[in-house]
Amino acid sequence: MKRWYICWTTFKCIKFVLCKDI
Repeated sequence: MKRWYICWTTFKCIKFVLCKDI
């Protein structure tokens, strides 16, 4: 979840799906 949160902040929830996959 930490990684997902970091990505979400970086992508601003623009592509949280791709970020979540990573």
